[in-house]
Amino acid sequence: MAKSIFTLLELPYGVVDAAQITGVSVTDTGVVCVNGDNRAVAWLEFDDLSTRRKAAKQLTQRVMAAQRGEVVEPMNWEELGYEA
Repeated sequence: MAKSIFTLLELPYGVVDAAQITGVSVTDTGVVCVNGDNRAVAWLEFDDLSTRRKAAKQLTQRVMAAQRGEVVEPMNWEELGYEA
């Protein structure tokens, strides 16, 4: 019997399926999550580079954990300076 994995990640504007995400990248204005076709499935804007890097690292960790089937704690977006 196949094991079902819950892979939804909560973002400030909704949820995204972590199973779709194959990469997380820092850009000039934010963080983008892409799928296997290099299409953006999630995008977040942050003002400074250090915050973008911190957000990308945390998001990558959560994507990998969700894909392994682990329970993923929600990110504290306000702590990262994200304003919805």
